Amino acid sequence: MTDLLVVSHVSHYLWQGDLFAYGPYVHEIDIWADLFSEIVISAPCRRESPTRDAAAFTRQNIRIVPQSETGGITRIAKLRQIVMLPALIFTLCRAMAQADAIHVRCPGNLGLLGAILAPLFSKKIIAKYAGQWTGYPGEPWTFRLQRGLLRSRWWRGPVTV
Repeated sequence: MTDLLVVSHVSHYLWQGDLFAYGPYVHEIDIWADLFSEIVISAPCRRESPTRDAAAFTRQNIRIVPQSETGGITRIAKLRQIVMLPALIFTLCRAMAQADAIHVRCPGNLGLLGAILAPLFSKKIIAKYAGQWTGYPGEPWTFRLQRGLLRSRWWRGPVTV
């Protein structure tokens, strides 16, 4: 059983035995790891050298369940994303079924799926919207959709912005 499942679109890097991701995000997840006995991250994971803005997770109770990396602005990228949708949903549902609590990070492709699925699997849910909460001209419609889901009665947990 997983204590806390983190659903995130943030790219992670497995490199030389360590797990890396965007630095400020890593520090936040390390704090969550001090509060739970096990953290499982469901996110894209690359087996390559991390980017310059990445940092290594420092807690030993964090592991990753890799998700396929999807998204992009080209038609081919969008088509690939649609084709990958059943696999993404399956792996997310499997991870959520084992979680005591679920932390969904939005906006992002996996965050959208997490916001839809998490209430089906746990009463202990929390979301972080790491973007501009008020709408703006030209924003992706999926960002508006995610904010709408997180504001709705569907999402029964707190949302940090």
